[in-house]
Amino acid sequence: MEPSHKACLGALLAVAAVLGPQPGVAEAGAQSPACRTFEAQRKAELAALDLLHTPEVQQARAVAEQEWRRYWGDVASEMEAVFPQALEELVFNAALKTVVNATYPPAMVMMINQPSRHGDVRIPGTRYGWDNTDNIYGTIPVDPQATYRLSGQMTDPGTNLNLSVWAKDGTVLSNLAKAEIPTDPEGRFSLSVGRGAEFDLKLPVNAHHIMVRETIPDWSTGKPVYIDVVRMSGPRPVVPSTQNLSREAAAAVADTVHKMQAWRASLYRKYPANMFVQPWMGQHGNGGLPNQAYSMGYFAITGDEALVFDIALGGAEYFSFQLSDIWGTSGNFVGNVSTLTNRQSRPNADGSYTYVLSIKDPGVSNWISTQGWHEGDVTLRWQQIAGAPGSAQGPAVLVRRVKLPDLASVLPAGSASFRPEERQTQIEQRARNPYSLWMDERCAGSGSRQE
Repeated sequence: MEPSHKACLGALLAVAAVLGPQPGVAEAGAQSPACRTFEAQRKAELAALDLLHTPEVQQARAVAEQEWRRYWGDVASEMEAVFPQALEELVFNAALKTVVNATYPPAMVMMINQPSRHGDVRIPGTRYGWDNTDNIYGTIPVDPQATYRLSGQMTDPGTNLNLSVWAKDGTVLSNLAKAEIPTDPEGRFSLSVGRGAEFDLKLPVNAHHIMVRETIPDWSTGKPVYIDVVRMSGPRPVVPSTQNLSREAAAAVADTVHKMQAWRASLYRKYPANMFVQPWMGQHGNGGLPNQAYSMGYFAITGDEALVFDIALGGAEYFSFQLSDIWGTSGNFVGNVSTLTNRQSRPNADGSYTYVLSIKDPGVSNWISTQGWHEGDVTLRWQQIAGAPGSAQGPAVLVRRVKLPDLASVLPAGSASFRPEERQTQIEQRARNPYSLWMDERCAGSGSRQE
């Protein structure tokens, strides 16, 4: 272990050992919500680094690498090149998840993030599972025998918020959407959490954690929702040993790889390449957002080809086009326009949207860069939908495969060209994204936290 952080896991467990329930006490006193969030994130990540270096987790990593490669089979050199980072991020996500679930007092920690730094210490990324780059994914550990108070402020009307109660196996037990969260005129909210019918967010007997999804459609104006967590009552937590945590993290690595295999088979490789079925609503059994519509699949194109996606919003307030490598990781989405939302895109005259996915820049505004890959995965998401999927008023997708020289003939009338300098500006603006917004630099200190 690196000397700079080797004691972090022990310190975290020592705190849990001496603290009982903390009714009505916010852990960080007068700090801002953003700075409290940063402090909780820093502690959890440094402790997870300790866990990452244990023999049990290292062994689990080696087994996961073999199994993942065996299941995916032979892959192109482009995908082979990005595999090491995908593996690193999946394993570190499992370590961080294990630490967060053992942390006391509980806090919301961002569970999907890019690689970053704390001073001289490199923090691996935690992306896996075909992450949505518009989302801040947070997790809050809960004990069904305890009660909690969640509070925060929604200052950006465009940011959507969903609080989902999950079982340990990833089953979504319930979901509380933004429209169901009462707020005051300044956007402040305070939610009670517990097992009884009187609580705002109810915990079934098998509740394990709360998955927080903060969806930011417009990166240029969006603001995160920082959620404070206070444990109001409940039994003293059981403090695990480092060895037990190592075993738990190792099991989480194996479980995550198995889930990735199942998701890939049932969602992304269910149909032939370049085929995308009509949208369907999220499922409770696979960790999906129940009130979100999806269409998923994978692309395989040559350098002189493009896929043209015609998208009907179906009244949705949010739509996103997300590209991933075959390992389910978003890659360098900041340096490439490989994701776009409807707020970041140019609509057609009739309110629909047309996107062009290709390796080469075709000079259209709604270009989805493949990051140079000839193959990969695509996830389309619709939120806050007016029309049901499958209805005439619902969301829809139509995909056509064309040669780049023939692209103009299939684009909507009036499609304007997009100049190289406009593309450069578009890429530069992507430096402000949900991941960068989450770690407020005023709290993180000097320099950028991201790599």
